[in-house]
Amino acid sequence: MLPAWTQTQDQNPFISCVLPLAYDNDLLMHAVLAVSGAHLSHKLVGSASVEQATYKHYSFVLRKLRQDIAHGCSNDMNEIIRLLLVLAFLCQYEILAGSAQATLSLHLQAIQQIFSRLCNTGVAASAQSNDAKDVLSLVYEGYSYMALCNLIIPTPQPRYSIDLIPVLAFVLGLKPSESLSTVFGGSRLLFEMIPRANSLFCRRLAEQMAGEAEPTLTFLDDYAELSLGIETWKMPLPTSLLDNSYSNKQGHPHLSEWAQSNMAGEFHRHALRIYIMTARLGSNPPTPEIESAIQMNVEAMVQISRVIAATPCASNLMWAVIVGGSCVRDEHHRQELAYWLKNSHYQMRHLSLVLNALELLWADPSPKAFGPYGMQYISEKHNLTFCIM
Repeated sequence: MLPAWTQTQDQNPFISCVLPLAYDNDLLMHAVLAVSGAHLSHKLVGSASVEQATYKHYSFVLRKLRQDIAHGCSNDMNEIIRLLLVLAFLCQYEILAGSAQATLSLHLQAIQQIFSRLCNTGVAASAQSNDAKDVLSLVYEGYSYMALCNLIIPTPQPRYSIDLIPVLAFVLGLKPSESLSTVFGGSRLLFEMIPRANSLFCRRLAEQMAGEAEPTLTFLDDYAELSLGIETWKMPLPTSLLDNSYSNKQGHPHLSEWAQSNMAGEFHRHALRIYIMTARLGSNPPTPEIESAIQMNVEAMVQISRVIAATPCASNLMWAVIVGGSCVRDEHHRQELAYWLKNSHYQMRHLSLVLNALELLWADPSPKAFGPYGMQYISEKHNLTFCIM
């Protein structure tokens, strides 16, 4: 879940922030081992010993968390940080284990409540340690990413607050770099448009339920405003490019990273365009004009994916992959996406669940089986549930 800029030990927050704390804390270490076991149990299919050990770590974490919560919340910043990290690892575990979204939502709710408490008490603002702020920033980014990227199908009221995400960092004094963000890789502002797009989709479905055959003027105004935000988004330049001392030489590592991140941002932009176009349709199948516009964006995503599929940036594309994949008509492109999901460098269980859902969608003859609404239709029809990161 640390996609873009974690190639070295100094750059990897897991090594620099998490492991030193886990070394001195049993609860956090068990959470780390549970996540590691979830990775291994998927790769080592049929390994009962790995699955049993993983479940023991997971059970220990849940049992100890309940005990700690029963004893009341601590105001000690170190304890709060460890608790946030444990919850963040539980979120990752649920995704890797193929758990239902409702289970992930419980952990996201808990993280949100702790952050809200920190905002209300001002504890985080008074944190003395830069290390503490680094960990808070890391958990905040992880929480934001998992909360945002799991808004795939129209979701009227997620259990965790999406509205808090843009303001939490400001209140807590956390300002992750927009250009080289650990989790978002520079696309944070695009991700923060996902709740607005999701809300737009829900509103259009509600309008149709109320008998509105065409989108209302209010809907169209909000659609135009969001579309403008999507079109005017630009990837921020890295600091090194803005520095007067920067020498613009071909092959400069920051330029290479920025170029990859920029392409990933464009990939998300295309997905957001597709999402709001399908939101305007609601439960209706696409008109020829909208179908053509959607397929142009799908084709652009296919071309970008061929360039960045093997780069670190590919690890935060799953929301966009599902949105675009749910609209793919071309059989060759479907096979290409299926191959990528089966043979991804990351080899995680939720990729198999995503592929299964997409293949059911592609095989379904109903005109409803298209786009994010189609994913909702397929999920309800086949009783599917999964979460992603």
